[in-house]
Amino acid sequence: MSVNINADTTNGLVLTSDTSGEIKLQSAGADIATVDSSGITMASGKGLAGDASSLTNIPAANLTGDIIQNAGPAFRAFANASQSLSGGTFTKITYGGTTFDITSDYSTANSRFTPSVAGYYMVGGGFYATTAIRAVRLYKNGSGNAYLCELNSSSGWGCYGYDVIYLNGTTDYVELYGYVGGTVSRSTGSAVTYFSAHLIQKA
Repeated sequence: MSVNINADTTNGLVLTSDTSGEIKLQSAGADIATVDSSGITMASGKGLAGDASSLTNIPAANLTGDIIQNAGPAFRAFANASQSLSGGTFTKITYGGTTFDITSDYSTANSRFTPSVAGYYMVGGGFYATTAIRAVRLYKNGSGNAYLCELNSSSGWGCYGYDVIYLNGTTDYVELYGYVGGTVSRSTGSAVTYFSAHLIQKA
């Protein structure tokens, strides 16, 4: 037995208490969920609003709807090794370390983010170099997309920016490319050369 909170269709809210330490949420006498020291357990066939692809620790069978937000993919990567950039062309920036990667959708092997949930993402970042930075550009599926930053600098500068982009949750991926005026060494470190993204709205 447990404490029952029942939304009764005849008598309204009915409370039945004991000392079990559990709370059962009911509707018309049927169990919906049990709350105890381990959390919330949904009754068989009942669901929480959400999406199985973006939630953890809840069985997919107990998930329906789409109102739980901010539980999707998110990562932040940074440059953990030096990289030489050739002048006059866009070069993919290498971000080989991660500060966090919630759903393991970012690859440090190829500095690419391929999210597992379809939706609209805030994506951005940039890099710092000792001289001659010109631009940072967001690439989607290997093709140039939005320019995140453009400048004309002959001395050491960082170039950073962000944009919102749709990604289909299966095959779409994004990378960051940089353009410099002359061959330079791209700086390392999580504070100056970083790449990040997070889901802001599911599709």
